[in-house]
Amino acid sequence: MKVTILPSEKTVCCKLTEIIVSAVREKPDLVIGFSPASEILPCYAGLIECCHKKEVSFHQSRFFATDEFVGLDPENPLSNSFRLWSHLLSHLDIQLENVYLLNGAALNPTIECAEYERKIEQAGGVDLGIVSLGIRGDVGRNEPSSSLGSRCRVKTLAPDEATRNGRFLSHGSHPKFSMTVGVATLMAAKSVVLVAIGTGRAMILSKALEGPLTSAVTASVFQRHPKCTVLLDETASTFLKRKDYYKSSA
Repeated sequence: MKVTILPSEKTVCCKLTEIIVSAVREKPDLVIGFSPASEILPCYAGLIECCHKKEVSFHQSRFFATDEFVGLDPENPLSNSFRLWSHLLSHLDIQLENVYLLNGAALNPTIECAEYERKIEQAGGVDLGIVSLGIRGDVGRNEPSSSLGSRCRVKTLAPDEATRNGRFLSHGSHPKFSMTVGVATLMAAKSVVLVAIGTGRAMILSKALEGPLTSAVTASVFQRHPKCTVLLDETASTFLKRKDYYKSSA
């Protein structure tokens, strides 16, 4: 695991852009797994800028999102699919047939998950996975206690999801379930970038990076990934005991 501590959220976003663009230039048909989490969406702006400047092309790249809320169809503004199209995908020179998103309105979410896992396998697996560290150490929608051997499946969301996820605050109800790629699916990616920004992630980040590998902190599994890069800003590094080491080895 390579830990990179950067001065600010802006520099984290710039570094993430650099990593993705470099990977796509090296392998134009790169299979990218990416998170629709609110805290990472601003980091995708750099990809749009590079694409518009013709510095990189995503025409051959293939995209898989990590999760979707059960019951929300892709046209629903609250869905992850809608947000990803609005914030990223519609601004890139992609081919529609190369975008694979979970359908929250699927009649049978369990079958939808199994089919999604099959599509990832048919694509040759994820080359580069981009995930955001959740407030409880979750990645994707793999809540604490998720099986470290799990594949794409339906997960029950935590009771505080409505207050934790601001987009549902003004609505009378919020999703109770989510479809998410599994921990084992994430670990099967050839390389992974874990992004953590802000003081709100500082304590759980220290547990994920320097604590024991445990299903109670899902992201801790990346300690065993052969090619995982952690990008964090200075505020997220507050409780890291080996901060000086990470900085010296950057």
